[in-house]
Amino acid sequence: MKAGEVESLTVTEDELFEMANFHPRTTGLRFVVWFSGDPVARHHRPRGKVRVGNEFYPFSLDNRVEWLAVPAPGISAKAFAELARSVELNRPALLAYWNGEIDTSELASRLQPAR
Repeated sequence: MKAGEVESLTVTEDELFEMANFHPRTTGLRFVVWFSGDPVARHHRPRGKVRVGNEFYPFSLDNRVEWLAVPAPGISAKAFAELARSVELNRPALLAYWNGEIDTSELASRLQPAR
């Protein structure tokens, strides 16, 4: 994707199958977050996603957590700040998962809730 382009908010069936979702009871966040590895380097930055309706809103996992497309509707600035804190707390595990170094089960065991 070129600089300045807006990423598509839809995902393919294959992409959906490849993503693991984590619910509020696991993450301590107010919404479900989705993570996947990037074994074929489809993206230039590590990312997670928030699903609102049928659309997925990507956010970065690397330094300076930010929306990679438009902000997800209904996710307040306060809720996004909680998401950023959660990513910072769990960054080593999230990046290991993104890089294919650990599997979904290990990611689940390493995630620390943002409470």
